[in-house]
Amino acid sequence: MFLSLKACNKLGFIDVSIFVPHKDDPLFSLWNKCDTIVLSWLLNSLSSKIAQSVIYVDSSRAMWLELKERFSQGNET
Repeated sequence: MFLSLKACNKLGFIDVSIFVPHKDDPLFSLWNKCDTIVLSWLLNSLSSKIAQSVIYVDSSRAMWLELKERFSQGNET
């Protein structure tokens, strides 16, 4: 999924290199639309059981972090 997001120039939605505009900012609507697309891509890449457990998140970044926390096997310190 990481490579797909990078290829579609959407990686910034999960690594926060694309800033989240304030809700009053005219760009927020556009950002929200793109973020919803990324959320749907993430959800569609998951099994239905896992998708049901993370569908409550409010952004693609939040979903990415939730999945990373659950499934990361790294030895991060």
